[in-house]
Amino acid sequence: MIKEHSLRYIIAAWILTFALIEVSLFAQDDKNILMRKGWEVGVSFTQWGTAFNFLKRWAKTYDKWHGWGVALHIVKHPREEKVEPIAGARCGPVSIKPYVFGKAYNVIALSLFGVRDKMLFDEAPINGVQVWLRLKGGVVAALQKPYYLIAISLRGDTACSYFYVDYQDPDFYRQDRIVSRASFWKGFDKLYFRPGVLMSMGLAFRWETKTKKRVYQIEAGIRMYYFYEGIRIMVVPDNSIRFMPTTYLALSIGFQKTY
Repeated sequence: MIKEHSLRYIIAAWILTFALIEVSLFAQDDKNILMRKGWEVGVSFTQWGTAFNFLKRWAKTYDKWHGWGVALHIVKHPREEKVEPIAGARCGPVSIKPYVFGKAYNVIALSLFGVRDKMLFDEAPINGVQVWLRLKGGVVAALQKPYYLIAISLRGDTACSYFYVDYQDPDFYRQDRIVSRASFWKGFDKLYFRPGVLMSMGLAFRWETKTKKRVYQIEAGIRMYYFYEGIRIMVVPDNSIRFMPTTYLALSIGFQKTY
């Protein structure tokens, strides 16, 4: 458990690092003027789930890009593990799907962020590899809803039916009663909103085609989410998650043009 005062030091260190990099590497100059704009789409993989990204960017110099982006992050706890139901469809036809035992909430994080790119190395200007430093910072909104399962309700020796249970129901923990996970859309009437911020720093390895219009990129780095009220995913541990650091690996494709 990271204590509150430790979180403040960590966040302050991140902000200071971003500020120093901004001053030292991203100061605007009039050299190597090259007006460009472009966009990219991609997917990133982390210990806390998968994120899908869209980014719009532009440049006035050869070695610096600026931009903004949006991301949809499907948050999963590192302890999540799907299991196969063992109860069976005893009460009639039902779609049997694996479920995560002990999961309390589904969490989706929507983020809006700014992006700064600085070229570090350019081994081959045409059809070669470029190495970029990428910084991101912005706001995030986590949408949290209860995770539902379908369980068997027994009435006597023969009569039974299906019903929905969440982590507050005792039958949620009886694996001999669980038939399947419920639809993802079940529980959206109990949606919770958790605001926060995000920051990330990574190295991007970029390949440009001969025409300079298409770009392929592999990016790796560290990312930090901080939620003001905290999010909850699993029943145990039952404490809310406020500080969510992670490493990531991102793959993307983009297009750009000179103007």
